[in-house]
Amino acid sequence: MHVFRYLQTYMLLKLFGKGLPMAYSFLDSEKLKTGDVILETSDGKISSLIKAGDRIKEFDERVSARFSHAFIYIGMGYIMEADEGVRSILAARITTDKPNNYLVLRHPEHPNGINIEWLEEWSSMGLFAAIHTEVSKDYNWRGVFGTKIPFVGSTEGTYFCSQLVGEAYRRLNIELMIDGRPPELVTPNSLLSRQCKLEPVDTEACFTQLPEADWVNALAKVSRYDLIRNEPIPLTQIAHNMAKKMVETFGRRIDAATAKIGKSQTVKSPQEIMLTLYFPDLPDGDRISDDLVAFMKTIYPSDQIRMYRSMNIIAGEKLFKAGNMEIISMMKATLVRDINNVLPLLDMVKSQIEMMNNFPSPPYALRSYHKWTLTKLQETLAEESEFLEWRKSFLARIA
Repeated sequence: MHVFRYLQTYMLLKLFGKGLPMAYSFLDSEKLKTGDVILETSDGKISSLIKAGDRIKEFDERVSARFSHAFIYIGMGYIMEADEGVRSILAARITTDKPNNYLVLRHPEHPNGINIEWLEEWSSMGLFAAIHTEVSKDYNWRGVFGTKIPFVGSTEGTYFCSQLVGEAYRRLNIELMIDGRPPELVTPNSLLSRQCKLEPVDTEACFTQLPEADWVNALAKVSRYDLIRNEPIPLTQIAHNMAKKMVETFGRRIDAATAKIGKSQTVKSPQEIMLTLYFPDLPDGDRISDDLVAFMKTIYPSDQIRMYRSMNIIAGEKLFKAGNMEIISMMKATLVRDINNVLPLLDMVKSQIEMMNNFPSPPYALRSYHKWTLTKLQETLAEESEFLEWRKSFLARIA
């Protein structure tokens, strides 16, 4: 279904003189259910090291651990994973010529996906909302060793891959591990143990094969993170590296300021920076906020986002004019998927704008960074709404 997106990306990168490797099958979000956990392995040295250290002890037979990575499907086409840092990317970015390197696990009490009834119209987005706040937080290297060496412990506010999975289920109050172990003790292969409630599903059926075509065969494998810009809302991915730079540059300065008013914290994410800047008595808060705005203006990729949006439109028009019916059919399916996924994302942006328009109330401070963020949210809503209308009209034209 997402082949059109890959074709677009291929054409975009050709315009910039770059080659785009890709594999032969992709993880199809239409086959997944919200809350599905996907285990992954590879033949790399780091993967082999993780598997060697993470042996399954709860099975009747002691077997070598097969998997070295875990991530979770959070709905609306996205997975979340902790790999170097916490990221959310489209499930379709998981491409492989070895589907047997993956295993999809599903909670038996939620065979149709996790829905949170009390969220009403947001029910199917409950997992997305519960865990997406952790995007861009650091990888928990200390916690990885802490799963095997208890006195090492874990670093608060950071995550390794299976810890993020455990945290997602914990926040929704859904039992994942029968023995009640905390997220920081959930390892990739413990998700295969008799202590875990998840059950395997037909993993091969969760992948959709890419067509056997020259444009596919000419491409080699590439990290999924090299494909992240071509998303329904590109900022979702571009923000990862931007957020890391922001925290690295201003985190310690903000922590030092909060220490002066008797508050102890270690900033790990842009959300925590924003909340801290609401403190009315934050020493030098206005200057920090102004410096942060100046910094963000130098790294915020407004022009880049607009360029990729324009290039997507150009690529779509060129593919349509080529007249290949197989590709046009893929384009239709991808456009339908994008439209369905973007609508709830835009609803979330609208809710953020509404919240920021009504918060904070005194005595909390409204500083320049809050105003800048609100402006960017409004720009994103306007531009992505316009892009959504193009998708709808383009779909009607090629249907």
